[in-house]
Amino acid sequence: MPPHMRKFSLAFVLLGLLLIFVFHLTAIDTAVSRWFYQDGAWVGPESDFLRLFYFPGNALLFFLPSFLATASLLLSFSSRPAFTVFRSHRRHAILVLLSMVIFSGLINGFLLKGLFARPRPGAYFAADACYVGPFEVGSPTGGRFASSFPCGHCSTPFAWFAFYFAALNRKGRAAAWVRKLLGLAVPLLAGSVMVVSRIAYGAHYLSDAIYAGVFMFLMITAAAWLLDLDTRNHRIDAQKNPLKSFGAVELLMATASLALAAIPYLYILNETKGLTGI
Repeated sequence: MPPHMRKFSLAFVLLGLLLIFVFHLTAIDTAVSRWFYQDGAWVGPESDFLRLFYFPGNALLFFLPSFLATASLLLSFSSRPAFTVFRSHRRHAILVLLSMVIFSGLINGFLLKGLFARPRPGAYFAADACYVGPFEVGSPTGGRFASSFPCGHCSTPFAWFAFYFAALNRKGRAAAWVRKLLGLAVPLLAGSVMVVSRIAYGAHYLSDAIYAGVFMFLMITAAAWLLDLDTRNHRIDAQKNPLKSFGAVELLMATASLALAAIPYLYILNETKGLTGI
């Protein structure tokens, strides 16, 4: 990992620790949520944009990179010379899959929710639960895995930080676009809108969303370091275009990746009754 990224990661950890005191010593969580709670109702469901971004927008943010990473990973096992480019990106595909399925879906979306069991702001404003700060253990009204901390929906766009690390040591214009567009613009812009959406729906506090981003960034950083992504700049040979070398095996791999990428999402969709409980 480059020295500047190590320094940035350390600063990120220190900022996260500082914010714990901010959220515990101030009423910023409830104050921000109160902006979106008007006349006894949350304003989120009234916004067509936030509703579309909430669903199916979040589904696309999860499914598209999961499908591409799954297809790339499966095709990396093809023995055809034209598919060398996929083999050289195998660990990069693994990083994206880890970020989407394990870090966002499993750890942030289920395990940490069950651990902290923080009541949602909707329950607090309805006087059904007391306010519980971040990193405190509570008793949510809807069950431990339907709790507030951290925000599962916000974890999905923040998982796109994986693209930044996947292209961090790559050279060329394409790698630069991956870093800037997929690895920074998408998680920062889409993540910000998702933060507003989840607060406006009364499903999460501001701290739920912020720490979803902190957890995702730190987990992705650690995974990128452990995977030891190489610095070699592989290029596709113009004489060996993978798109012209698809055989039955490669077609089967690409088709199977659709199903494999959809399984985690469909399971979460079924368990949470349309993702409303994440």
